Amino acid sequence: MNTAGRLAGRSALITGGAGAVGADIARRLGAEGAAVALGHHDGAERAERLAAALEEAGGRATAIRADLTAPDGAVLLVEAAATAFGGLDIVVNSAAVTHWRPLERTPLEDIDHVLGLDARAPYLVMQAAAARLPAGGRIINLSSDLASRALPGSSLFSASMAFVEQVTRVASAELADRRITVNAVAYGPETTGLAAMVALLASPEAAEITGQVINLTGNAS
Repeated sequence: MNTAGRLAGRSALITGGAGAVGADIARRLGAEGAAVALGHHDGAERAERLAAALEEAGGRATAIRADLTAPDGAVLLVEAAATAFGGLDIVVNSAAVTHWRPLERTPLEDIDHVLGLDARAPYLVMQAAAARLPAGGRIINLSSDLASRALPGSSLFSASMAFVEQVTRVASAELADRRITVNAVAYGPETTGLAAMVALLASPEAAEITGQVINLTGNAS
């Protein structure tokens, strides 16, 4: 573990930790000294392999299975991460599913599934995190440039990302008195710089940055 890194002594939970984006963020936070909990649902092998690699590199890591669509999934995941490391300082909402289908051909089951994982789940994770994070904690939500674009077929996914962005802004105001910062990072097909931005927002240098949606694509918010 990098005991001299800017995140040394801090612990982080990353939902969607078995996915490519979540794994990149985990590696970056681990390299900067954070202990990392990888939340996953159906990627146990990938998550456990990554946790083992982070530990082999001298860090602290664990893989935690959770169903974020279950009513108590978010609370159980946050509590498990906090228990694993004796506390929790950083939460990154990375779990999401994309969806492309025209409005008039989107069935109810798609609506329930996408909004359940992309909107309801991060909200509940934030809610659970707010009850657990200490003063100076960090919540970082991942969003998409589609939240501010009108591409045909993206209405359901775009709406869920817009929801996350607005909750980010409101939560930042609600948690400001505890100095918990809440920010979102919107990205597109290219993820260059995403992990670095998350690490920056998780760091002490970003203590005054909150309520922001940082768009890495250059598209207007």
